[in-house]
Amino acid sequence: MNNRDSKIKILFTIPNFDTAGSGKHMIDLIKELDHNVFSPAICCEHTRGSFFEVIKQLGYPVFIRRTAPRRENYLEGLKIMFQNIRFFSQNEFDLIHSFDWKSDWFEALSARFARIPWLYTKKSMTWNKHWTVRNQLASFTFILNPEMLSNFPLSMKHTKCVGLGPNVSEIEKKKELLNKNDLKKHYGVSGKFVFMTIANLVPVKNIELLINAFYRINRKEKYHLFVVGDDSSQYANSIRSLIITLGLENHVSLTGKTMEVERYLGIADLYIQPSLSEASGVACMEACAFGIPAIGSDVPGLRFVLGDEKLLFNPFSEESLFKLMDLMANKQKFELQEIGTALHQRMLNFFHLPVVAKEHEAVYKEILKV
Repeated sequence: MNNRDSKIKILFTIPNFDTAGSGKHMIDLIKELDHNVFSPAICCEHTRGSFFEVIKQLGYPVFIRRTAPRRENYLEGLKIMFQNIRFFSQNEFDLIHSFDWKSDWFEALSARFARIPWLYTKKSMTWNKHWTVRNQLASFTFILNPEMLSNFPLSMKHTKCVGLGPNVSEIEKKKELLNKNDLKKHYGVSGKFVFMTIANLVPVKNIELLINAFYRINRKEKYHLFVVGDDSSQYANSIRSLIITLGLENHVSLTGKTMEVERYLGIADLYIQPSLSEASGVACMEACAFGIPAIGSDVPGLRFVLGDEKLLFNPFSEESLFKLMDLMANKQKFELQEIGTALHQRMLNFFHLPVVAKEHEAVYKEILKV
C-alpha cells in the first residue's frame, strides 16, 4: 500500500456495462466490501448501457478509458500500455481486479510495470496461449467453478474457486414485494405454467434447442415460454424466424433488453439455462436465489450451480431437454417447491455474496501483506 494508514484503493476494470450480467455481479461485490478498509473505483470503456445509469448513482469514482486493445494490435497495445502505467501510478491504486472476459494481457503487463498487483476473475471456459500469459502476469486468479482447475493450467497456490453469486438476502426482500398471480395477469399468462430463460441472444446460449424442445410439448395453451434478454442480434432474428416457422408466436415471448428481470422471475414456474458453455451461470443463480426450480445444460458452470445431475440435460439433445421439461412441468406443486427451496439453500451455502466478498477481502489483504 502507498500509505499504511489509508484505505486500500482497488480499481475494478470491465469493458462495459452494456448488459447487467457479470457487470452487476462486479458491482454487487464492490458494494459488499468493507468500505472502512477498501476504497473501490471502477474503470470501463464507455458510458453506454442502461445499467451504467445505475453505476453513476452509486457514488464510486468511475474512469472512462480503454485499458486493453480491441484486437491483437500490438502497436495500439503498447500505446495503451504506457497510458495505463501513467494512469495506474498517478491514481496510486494498491490493487487492480479485472472482470474483462477477454484473454488480453496488456492491462496485466501495464500493472506489472506500474508495480501494482493485478488479479482477475476467469469468467469463461476457454483457454489459449494468451490466457497462459495473462495468468502468469496475474498475482491471483479467481475461478468460478472447480472444473477450471482440471481444464486449465492454473496454479493451486494462486487460485481460488469462489461461487460469485447474488446477494440472496436482497433477492428475498425483492421477492416479498412481488405477487406472482398479479404479475402473471399483467404479462397475460394467468393460469399458465411459465418456462423462462434469461440470456442475451447469442449462439452460445443455445436458444434454438429450447424453442424446439418447447414445440414438442402437448397442449401448448397451458404453457408459455419467456426469453428475457437482448434480442437485437442476427442470431435473435434467426430465433424469431424459428418461432414463426413453428407457429409459436402466441406461446413464446422475446422480451428484449429489460431492467425488469426480477418481475419476470416473479412469474417463472421453471427456469431453464440451455447454454453450450457457462463458467458460472449468473442468471441461473439469480433464479435459484428466487427459489425457482431450475434445470440447466450439463456443462461445468451449471453443474456447479445446480449441484444435482437430475437437473441437467444434454445441451446437444432436443430429446434430453424435452423429457426434462415435460417431467418438471408435470410434477406436483409441492415437488417443484421442494426443488426450488433446495436450490435456494444451495445459493446460501455456496454463492451468497456477503460470504464471497469476505473471501475476496482475504485474498486482497494477503496479496498486499496487510
